[in-house]
Amino acid sequence: MSAHVMSAQALGRRASTFTLTFAVIAAALSFTPQAHADRYKVVYTFQDGSDGSGPESNLLPDGAGGFYGTTYAGGGATTCVYDAGCGTVYHISPTKSGAWTETVLYRFGGSPDAGGPLGALVKDSAGNLYGSTSGGGTLNCGTVFELSPPAVGNAWTDTVLHSFPCGTSDGSQPEGGLTWGPGGVLYGITEYGGYYDLDCYEVGCGTVFQLLPPAQAGGSWTESVIHEFSPEEVSAGGGVNLGLVVRDGILYGATGEGGTYYDGSVLELSQQVGSWTYQDIFSFAEFEAPGNGYYPYAGVVLDGAGNIYGTAGSGGSGYGVVYELTEPGLALNVLYSFEGSPNDGSDSKASLAFDTAGNLYGTTAYGGSEAGQLCRTSGCGVVFELSNSSGAWSETVLHTFVGGTDGAYPFTPVYVHNGIVFGTAHNGGAKSAGIVFEIIP
Repeated sequence: MSAHVMSAQALGRRASTFTLTFAVIAAALSFTPQAHADRYKVVYTFQDGSDGSGPESNLLPDGAGGFYGTTYAGGGATTCVYDAGCGTVYHISPTKSGAWTETVLYRFGGSPDAGGPLGALVKDSAGNLYGSTSGGGTLNCGTVFELSPPAVGNAWTDTVLHSFPCGTSDGSQPEGGLTWGPGGVLYGITEYGGYYDLDCYEVGCGTVFQLLPPAQAGGSWTESVIHEFSPEEVSAGGGVNLGLVVRDGILYGATGEGGTYYDGSVLELSQQVGSWTYQDIFSFAEFEAPGNGYYPYAGVVLDGAGNIYGTAGSGGSGYGVVYELTEPGLALNVLYSFEGSPNDGSDSKASLAFDTAGNLYGTTAYGGSEAGQLCRTSGCGVVFELSNSSGAWSETVLHTFVGGTDGAYPFTPVYVHNGIVFGTAHNGGAKSAGIVFEIIP
């Protein structure tokens, strides 16, 4: 399905890296093949039509047991090059019978409306949803949108808050989703635009942008670029999950390539006296330190102590790693090296999620089963858990996708609540249009 092909290409693009002297501390690890009854359940299957196709956002909890999300394609519009439409925003919730129902809140129409949503949704206290799209807008180079719940009736209202131009310093094609900052500011990353250089394929090296909320209700949001990536910092968007995280007003993220070794980096942006300072706090190195991993195409998460956690799609034992950057000194610990098919995952493209006990959960886009038409070359991906016992991390594969009705290619992060793991897979399902799943303890 072409929606999958397009998004896989986007996720495979490389971004940027940076340098820092570091020490590598190898944690005691063990690989635990799946040794328990599979607790996996598909709660919704997309139909590759008006309900959406190719889910590629995180699941945003609604506070009542359901979730909001987006599909990259589907929806029925004919103005987009994506399969069967320009994408959707949907809501999914459980019923008393245990079945789940999906409601499409909005079907994107393409330019001048938005189209092709990728990355994380966020919600404000009034119930409005915010996100970004890789296409649509005035010049079809992407948007930031707001989706408002209905005051009366059933129709949600879509408002394009910012339409990105093409090939200018303002940036174009945001693909990493949005993040809230202090004062209701929205932050995001564009894959292209910004600093122009031949090393950035003549389309710009990408930007970090902010949107300031209106001073008065009903006013306009104000967008500005707070950093333009240079060729040595090339953003290349990092794919769907590159989005930023914010702590104490400081932005953290990861880029897939560039920097000192052009193999990936972890970045920090801090604001001082109205201006923003960019710092490369860690550089991955394919040849100098392949065991650390490289090409981190996923965003990062932080723990309560300020340590940074993420995944790199390559390196380690050859199939990528889960890493930790610890304070002080930002030393890198490899928590786990993936082993690849058939028993383990490979090439994680999603950020991680913590549970209340400090265990880490995530997905790998590939690896696992190589059975079936979809999975025979590289595997259809896995859902995994990393648990920590006295400093030793061990992995358990919670589910191996086989590419049939159970889904395939989980590109997005999972959400964990009361031990239940929820997530999406971009492909597979009865219509090969993706699924929403849960794993119950």
